[in-house]
Amino acid sequence: MEDTRTPFQEAVNLFRKFAADNGKSLNFLWISQDRVCVVGGRVWIFRPDEVQGDVHAERFYESVRTGDSSIKLMGIFTLGNRYVTCVEEMPAPPHYPKQLYMSLFEDPRFQASIVTSRPLWGLLHMIPSVFKRDHYIIEAISLDRTIKSA
Repeated sequence: MEDTRTPFQEAVNLFRKFAADNGKSLNFLWISQDRVCVVGGRVWIFRPDEVQGDVHAERFYESVRTGDSSIKLMGIFTLGNRYVTCVEEMPAPPHYPKQLYMSLFEDPRFQASIVTSRPLWGLLHMIPSVFKRDHYIIEAISLDRTIKSA
């Protein structure tokens, strides 16, 4: 099977076109699971304004490209004027090897909130995700499968 995983900048250009064709913001905020928490049917993001550029996302993307896993560039939701995005590794198997995928959420059924307080962030991590809605959101945005990218 042909390797369709282009270098990161080319993949981002393809993703920008894909996002633009679907009416999404091109002001990407590359995020990772260590800055996201799902509690009470809501997505909480820790200090997104501290995330600068996509250098960590690029490093992660390129490290995955050295193996057989497929890669997904994923748009999750809009936060202000920024489109929250991530890089997800899709191990082969069970996924096809060496493919580049892209996905966008059309209508997320959750709200996102910004957390700026470290004590509140710590408290959110102590609350168990017991609601089915929390598990649905985590699965939908693949937070349990996304490896640190920012």
